[in-house]
Amino acid sequence: MSENEVSIWMLLTLNSFIFVLFFAGLTLNGILFHWKNVTYVELLKGTFMFNDKAGFNPNPYDLGLLTNFGETFYG
Repeated sequence: MSENEVSIWMLLTLNSFIFVLFFAGLTLNGILFHWKNVTYVELLKGTFMFNDKAGFNPNPYDLGLLTNFGETFYG
């Protein structure tokens, strides 16, 4: 392999690693939204919050982790 080919492979590997990090973050964010049964728009509006320990804005649609996933994928 020439030096140029090695450089191209290194750049492609770095780009792939960066894309994997971005998509892993998006995947974890989507799982968290499913977990709490909330949308991004609701979070922007301030309708519901993830960690509402005081109970000011309860999410009536949050039925728990397994029920939320079950309703999405099975029902």
